[in-house]
Parts: sequence; C-alpha cells; structure tokens
Amino acid sequence: MADDVLRLLVIEKSLEDAEYLLSTLRNAGIAARPSSAQDIDEVQAALERKPLDIVLINSEHPELGVDAVADAVTRSGKDLPVIAVADDYSPDKILSLKNAGAID
Repeated sequence: MADDVLRLLVIEKSLEDAEYLLSTLRNAGIAARPSSAQDIDEVQAALERKPLDIVLINSEHPELGVDAVADAVTRSGKDLPVIAVADDYSPDKILSLKNAGAID
C-alpha cells in the first residue's frame, strides 16, 4: 500500500452503509481512500482508472452480484482481493457465497 493508505472500491447498498464501513476502518486506525460504484460500468471504470488495494462489496447489493464484481476484477488483470460483506451470516448465505467462489 502506498503511503499506508488503503485504496478501496466500496460497493454498498447505501451511502449510510458505506460511511459506516469507512468509519469502522478509521476507528480501527486504518487510513482509507475510498471510491464507490453502483453498477458494473462504474466498477470497470474504477478498475481502469484508479490504483486499488481491495474491493469490498455488500453481498446483498441490489444491482451487483459478488460473482459479477469478481469477474470484472479478473478481466481487469489486477490481482485484487474481493471481500463480500454480508448482513446475513446464515449457513445458506455462506454456502451461496462459497458457490460463487468465495473463500473464508
């Protein structure tokens, strides 16, 4: 990470959810430089124009699936972790994310 700042792409359901996530990182002492995306075109544009360290996506995002975002990252040729943040940690949800390629 350049300058000890985490450059992340945040894909959340709402601005409030994104702010909560960023606040949690700041409270943990992690400096973050966020970008956001709400559809696959914005994801692809962010991957092309910005240096990123990590992608965080809410697994319940109404427009984007974890698998679509992971595919976009793979197609970009960048070696970035894609972390799915779930509101529901039920066994069914975890299994669904693992079937989409998630690793815990």
